[in-house]
Amino acid sequence: MPTNITLKDVAQFYLERLPREQREQLDETVRLVAAENRPLRVGTACSGTDSPVAVFAALGKAIPSLKIQHVFSCEFEARKRMWITQNFPQLPVLFGDIQDLSKGRAWNYVTEKEVQVPSVDILIAGFVCKSVSFENNMREQYANCIKEASGLTGETFQGLIQYVAKYQPAVVICENVEGLTKRNRGAEPVINHVRGEFNSRGYAFEHKVLNSQHYLLPHRRNRCWMWAFLGLQHQDSATLAGEDVVALGQQKFWSMSSLFRSVRAKDDLSRPLVPREREVLSNVQSRLTRDQLKKDLVVDVGKSLERLHYCLGGAAPCVVPNSRTYRVKQNKVLSPEQCHAVQGIFKSDFPALATWAKNKKTIMRDLAGNAFSTTVCMAVFLVVLCNGPLPRASSLKRMTPSVGGGGRGAGARHPVHPADKGLAGAEASQGGGGLAAGAVGARRRRAAGAEVPQGGGGLAEAPQGGGDGRSARLNLGYGGAVRKRINMNKSI
Repeated sequence: MPTNITLKDVAQFYLERLPREQREQLDETVRLVAAENRPLRVGTACSGTDSPVAVFAALGKAIPSLKIQHVFSCEFEARKRMWITQNFPQLPVLFGDIQDLSKGRAWNYVTEKEVQVPSVDILIAGFVCKSVSFENNMREQYANCIKEASGLTGETFQGLIQYVAKYQPAVVICENVEGLTKRNRGAEPVINHVRGEFNSRGYAFEHKVLNSQHYLLPHRRNRCWMWAFLGLQHQDSATLAGEDVVALGQQKFWSMSSLFRSVRAKDDLSRPLVPREREVLSNVQSRLTRDQLKKDLVVDVGKSLERLHYCLGGAAPCVVPNSRTYRVKQNKVLSPEQCHAVQGIFKSDFPALATWAKNKKTIMRDLAGNAFSTTVCMAVFLVVLCNGPLPRASSLKRMTPSVGGGGRGAGARHPVHPADKGLAGAEASQGGGGLAAGAVGARRRRAAGAEVPQGGGGLAEAPQGGGDGRSARLNLGYGGAVRKRINMNKSI
């Protein structure tokens, strides 16, 4: 477990748990970024709490040589834009509607002027979940919301994918509810449509359903995390990123009491449970055995009698905007500060949190219920840095050796990032098909118990067709190279 309950300590904890070869890949990414003498540019959209910004800051403290620039945020709701500006006063650009971003110019609420929409290396977005959520009684109407750009989910995703098509960020990270991955009255999961949208625009794509409880937080929150890498030849790297992020998970998590004490999240003494909430609690308790009732029971008494949400063992059931999360043994409802704490959002990283928790309780519960869990975001961001095609402008990481043929060959042109025009190194050999074949073969050998060759810095096979050892080493994590697996946790 991390030494202290801070995001910097979480970052250090994950870094120490990365297997050697993944850490070498991360170090190579950081070195290449530093060599370009510019930071990684990151934008956030449908930002809400903008919790990824705190993740960037913590990673910057844990890896001082990693420079990350938060270029813009985008948030539709005025009250949440106010939250963002009060917590991140140095933010230069704050847009309102994600559907405006692909138009080239949009209104900046910081300067109150229309400005050019900037390009970024990494886009992180949480497009609206309402249409696909199990909480939505009309969910079946939105089985094709991504294809049809219908409902709030489809509309906001359309804004996201249009920005991606226009500006081509090297990496896109998204988060949404688990319902995205589930069938809808027989219709295929909407995640398949999301994959298709990214693939059709030249992006490799992968996703995993991750539980915040497996990433240190006392919070059972299953969310679909997605990442897309520019270049279909990076599909193996995207798949490996999924293995890596699962391996960073674990069964242990902070207890609520130690978490709240450490981050000084105050109790909610506003009111006791009302009769309807007590009826929900009684209904939950009636379903449990005597031994189960002795455990640390946490119940969302804000739910209806038909939708009982509870957890045994000291974790909160999934916090959503209308939650009233009740700790039975402590006879306490989680306060707004505590609802944010179980999401990994702490006052030390968000200077306006305490004031808002005291004076704006309703919007604070909405913010907490829709937020990214910072510790999960941290894990995803790290594995993306290890495996993704970063940094964008470098010609060195484009030197992907062609292994086994089947690629497009030397001299194939990579898409040039709009912000990178004029920078050297837009062309290199992709070797996409060959690397994919080599990766599959390596995994088959590993499954059969054979050791994956480690020559060439972890590549599945030695470079062929003109690749040299130097380009192979620089390619770690960028071209679908396969690593020998070490120190892998059991899947959770």
